[in-house]
Amino acid sequence: MPADLPRLGVGVLRELLDGGQTFHWNRVLSDPAERWVGWISDQAFQVALSLDGTIRVRALGSGNATEYESRFTHWIIQETDFQTELDRLPWRSDSHLERCICALPGLRVLRQDPATALLAFIISANKQIPQIKAAHRKLALRFGESAFPGFNRPPGWDVLSKLSLEDWKSCGVGYRAPYLMETARRVVEDPGIFQQMDKLDYPSARARLMEFPGVGGKVADCVLLYGCHRQQAFPLDTWIRRVMTDRYSLSGWTDAQILHFASIHFGAAAGLAQQYLFAWERRQPRSS
Repeated sequence: MPADLPRLGVGVLRELLDGGQTFHWNRVLSDPAERWVGWISDQAFQVALSLDGTIRVRALGSGNATEYESRFTHWIIQETDFQTELDRLPWRSDSHLERCICALPGLRVLRQDPATALLAFIISANKQIPQIKAAHRKLALRFGESAFPGFNRPPGWDVLSKLSLEDWKSCGVGYRAPYLMETARRVVEDPGIFQQMDKLDYPSARARLMEFPGVGGKVADCVLLYGCHRQQAFPLDTWIRRVMTDRYSLSGWTDAQILHFASIHFGAAAGLAQQYLFAWERRQPRSS
């Protein structure tokens, strides 16, 4: 097992793997223990959680397990100390944020790659998590390479660039099919685009992403936060608008005003705050 993996509760592990950051993981329901199987880029993993919160991870179908298991460690652990990241947030003066952090200890932003995030969040527009996962599953089954029995690798942009409009539609992406076709073409024609974005400041990188068809502000911020590790990105969706209205009394504020508030109030780690606010809000019972 890789060293330095955090100890997590069941609820936090489920939030990380099935809460809207990544869409390539599924719980093994036939196992009474907490066990998940999923993909990080083109590598499959099995993750199990012990009763004491210890994460046990195993690379599947891999010749060099140690190398690939270190990839999982990189995926789940920030470059900077996690407590340092938390301490950048205003939880000492923001009682609601403190409540969210205390309810979900160890929740963090996963360190995915931008190519995976761009595909995932174009597909995600106006879809629920099960629908997004279903679309990815269909893409892998129809166009992914077989890794080992029962598992197909998620297809890369090189494969996706060859799909027809009907191919895309057959995987349940709906009106996003032409956006995804055009995005695949652009990514393959300019394979260094994601490395170029690393050199841009946050506003410039956001604007660059919004040049892709089907990428608005929210999708761009998701790609920047989850795929490019830009912690100042603050994805603004229905849940976060509700948080801003109900918990921060920002009723009637425009998206631009809310984003400005978030950048000032939550600061350089606004994206981490967003994760806690989003996850906590989704767990609350809603009145009919």
